[in-house]
Amino acid sequence: GGSTRTITTGAAMQMAAEDAREQAFVTAADMLGVPANQIDASEGKVFEVGNETNFKTWAEVSAKTRGQLVGRGYTWAKELRRAVAGFAVGEPCEVRATAGAAVEVAVDTDTGEVEILNYYSADDMGRAMFYKGAENQIEGGIEIQYWQALFGQQETDALTGITLNANFLDFKYPTTLDLYQDRDHAIIVEPDDACGPYGCKGMGEPVVASYGTVAQAVYNAVGVWIKDPPITAQKILKALGKA
Repeated sequence: GGSTRTITTGAAMQMAAEDAREQAFVTAADMLGVPANQIDASEGKVFEVGNETNFKTWAEVSAKTRGQLVGRGYTWAKELRRAVAGFAVGEPCEVRATAGAAVEVAVDTDTGEVEILNYYSADDMGRAMFYKGAENQIEGGIEIQYWQALFGQQETDALTGITLNANFLDFKYPTTLDLYQDRDHAIIVEPDDACGPYGCKGMGEPVVASYGTVAQAVYNAVGVWIKDPPITAQKILKALGKA
């Protein structure tokens, strides 16, 4: 789980928008001749609840607003914003996203080379606010996990702790020749979340947290565990007794 920035900033933004709307409703109530708690809005109109023929457009309400309307909002506590699944408003809840992955690999037992055939990443993010962007986030996370599982090897000096491969030449990253986007499968899971703004959660760290699945897939393929990432050809051959 991870990525609470969506909550800390998103919640404040939602509350600020709601605050601004409530202020506008006070102006609209005077214009429509009804109490502010009898005002609602949709489709670009502000209207009397139960009598939508009594309405003003947002443009008309804005024109009557004196000065600049400023909405303010703040991060809210980890508490349910509405009742859900038998739990009441205000009960504690968790706002972190979670993720799981399934990987299919092929391993050449003569060379030790690992090829990822399919990588499925399923991410629980609550409501997807920007669906295509969420897909891209997951797909980018899958490619980072290729690096974590198969390429990322930081070499350090045992005495000083200094990084010995602090450049892109020696600290290997996958290139477009190592990645196959048609093998990346993003699965967006949208549960009924009642804690985050508009029911959403953050989803940054979780999409890069399942790279251990590659090691499990390698084990299922050739029967040896590579417990020290990255999973290199040399390590596989050594585990198989061939190097």
